[in-house]
Amino acid sequence: RLHGHNFLVEAVFTGSKPAEDTGMVQDFGELKSALKQVLGMLDHQHLNDLPQLGGQSPSSENLARLIYNELKSIHNGPAAIYSVTVHESRTSKVTYLED
Repeated sequence: RLHGHNFLVEAVFTGSKPAEDTGMVQDFGELKSALKQVLGMLDHQHLNDLPQLGGQSPSSENLARLIYNELKSIHNGPAAIYSVTVHESRTSKVTYLED
């Protein structure tokens, strides 16, 4: 039988040049929208069958990398994805970032 998990996902974006008119690098709404789009493809899915994992297990480490790579591919705003953290619980989490 399938069972589900609830995860908390934290995406960190970085940017260095705030727009002069707003003082923001990028609006949080745009970043949240990108994250929502990526998480939508994972929600209520059989994670073992995700083609994006390429046959790898849906561990928190692999999910963090997958979310990072998906955000990197769909988001083209002035802020760049820096890291993704997947929290399995209050005391168990993993962070993925590229060097």
